[in-house]
Amino acid sequence: MWQSKSEAELDDFVETALKKRFPSIDPSIVKNYLVQWVCYLVINKKSATYDDLCCQVGRIIVFTVRQKEFFSQFGLTVIPLFQSDYQEDANTETSYYQGVSAKEIHIAKNYDVVREEKLQQLYEKLKDNNLVFITGISGSGKSSLAYRFLKICDTPLRYEIKYLNQNNISQIIATIKDISKGLKSEAFVYLDVQPYDTSWVQLINEIENTPYVKCIVTIRQDDWNRCFNKVNTNLHYSTLAVDLTEFEVKDIFDHLCERGLCRFEIFEDAWNDCGHPQTLLEYVYYLTQGVPLRARISEQIDSLDSVNASLLQYVSVSNLLRGNVSEDAIRNLCHLSPMLLSRCIGQMKGEFLAHPIKSVASLPKYINDT
Repeated sequence: MWQSKSEAELDDFVETALKKRFPSIDPSIVKNYLVQWVCYLVINKKSATYDDLCCQVGRIIVFTVRQKEFFSQFGLTVIPLFQSDYQEDANTETSYYQGVSAKEIHIAKNYDVVREEKLQQLYEKLKDNNLVFITGISGSGKSSLAYRFLKICDTPLRYEIKYLNQNNISQIIATIKDISKGLKSEAFVYLDVQPYDTSWVQLINEIENTPYVKCIVTIRQDDWNRCFNKVNTNLHYSTLAVDLTEFEVKDIFDHLCERGLCRFEIFEDAWNDCGHPQTLLEYVYYLTQGVPLRARISEQIDSLDSVNASLLQYVSVSNLLRGNVSEDAIRNLCHLSPMLLSRCIGQMKGEFLAHPIKSVASLPKYINDT
């Protein structure tokens, strides 16, 4: 006899049954895969027996264990996305609007401005291609867009690849393919290319056309211009530019006003006063902080002591020339002891040395002197 159950009651029943039958496995993970399997059956108008259900649960258990082993082996290289609780501090939200690089936690906590049009464009491109490059200048919102898409996509197989190692790229891609195929679940791989890094080319070339794995790559426009011709010509891919458009700026303003974060009441005043910035980062910074980002950076640079100013000068010029400068070279040029150099780098790291806009904004101040 049929019984009426609410969604919450059914959810609790399934999770309790899974926990009792498989105590060593997280029941919520198995449940998510089962829901996706049922959706697959409904969409494709297929039926399933009790034996089919048991077989699918067994398959999920096998590949869930396989995935756990996969993370243990490549724990620092492959990170599962949006599968954990997030610990935030008092500065997590503030720092996002002040210009730190977007992280998973920022999107999980919904600090970002949802760019509906860009998300739809990304969705359409991923329907036609397994590989999409999100391009744009530093601060244009590439990472925020990628994380937002991965948060709302309907698959639990979402991985971010970090710290690329040329020796294990093939194994990583092969394992992800195997897991996604075994679970009959689409997998998304995300890679954020670091400035001037070229190791991503091998990873991209490892990805073959497959119905199970899709890849999103965020890359600065100049890095893409320099390396796109190294991508395997047999790969089908698409690109999505995330320039700030005039159609978005009003929506962004309204979103920040609704959250009580905007320092302006009238959009036209804010847009005209900020000087029509090129990047999402600079625009959001101006709306939430009330001053132009580059003006604030200039003030911060002026307030540096002579030691930190010299350190920033050499690093900025080295970046301009697309080179690297060693700690020993900096120590000799600035006449610093190892301990003092370490202290200076600790103070500057994240504030200037690894900041996408600040590292660029500091250049004009030093080019003439150098």
